[in-house]
Amino acid sequence: MTGQAGSEVIFSRGGAELLELTIRPGRVEQAGQLYELSRPFMLSGVLPQHPAEFYADAAGDFWVVEHAGEVIACAGVSRSDAGAATLVNLVVEPSWQRLGVGRLLVAGVLRLLKGEQITELRVEPGPAHPWFTALGFTALGSEASACEGLSPTTLRRTTVAGFDELDALGEVADLQVRFARSGSRHRWDPSFSALLHFAGHHGVRVDSLCWGGVCGTCSVRIKHGTVSYDVAPEVDPQEGEVLMCVSRPMTDLVLDI
Repeated sequence: MTGQAGSEVIFSRGGAELLELTIRPGRVEQAGQLYELSRPFMLSGVLPQHPAEFYADAAGDFWVVEHAGEVIACAGVSRSDAGAATLVNLVVEPSWQRLGVGRLLVAGVLRLLKGEQITELRVEPGPAHPWFTALGFTALGSEASACEGLSPTTLRRTTVAGFDELDALGEVADLQVRFARSGSRHRWDPSFSALLHFAGHHGVRVDSLCWGGVCGTCSVRIKHGTVSYDVAPEVDPQEGEVLMCVSRPMTDLVLDI
C-alpha cells in the first residue's frame, strides 16, 4: 500500500483471465459502497449496527480492496494512543470470499501499521476468532486485559514488515503449497520471488526458459487455490494453468506437478 494511489495486485484462478485488484485508503465518496457492503453483515449480526453516516465519517479510517472501481472488501482501523490499533468492520463481498482477498487485506493493514510505528493490531471477540488465529493472532490474556479494560479473549498480533502485500501475507498466513504428483507439501517461504524458484528448491522439476512470463514453458495446472502475478504474463496460460516463473500464492495451493 503506497499512498493514496494504492497498490495493485494481479491474481488468477488459472487460465488467461487476470483479475486486477487495488488496495488503497478509503475515500469519503466510497461511504455508500462501504455501507452497502457492510449492511448484510450488520443484518445478520456479524457486525455492529451502524448508520450510513458512520461510514461517511469514518471512511478515511478504512482500507478497501477495489475491482473495476467497485469496493469488494474493506477493513476499518481504530488507532489508540498506546501504540496499538483495533481492526473493525472487516468484510469481503460473498462472491469474493475464499480467494485470499480478506487475508491479503489484513496482511496489508499489518504492514501499513508497522510503517506508522504501531506495534500491535487487536480484534474484538467474535465468530471469526479461528480465522484470525490462523493468521497468528493470540488471546490478550487475563493479566493484560485487566490492565487495559479489555476482554481476555480479545485477539492481538504484532504488525509486520514486508516489501509488498504478498510478502506480508507470506509472513502472516501459514500458506501451504502441495505438489500433487510428487506428494510433497511445504510451507510457502516469502523469501522466494516466485513459485518456480520455490519448486526447484524442494526438488520439484518444472520446465522453464524465460523466467519472465514470456514463453509459457513453466505453465502448470492449478488444482486448488489462487496465485498473484508480479507482472501480467505476456503469454496466456492454458485454461486452468498458471505460470510458475512470475507467480506467488495468495491461498493454499495444490499444483499438478
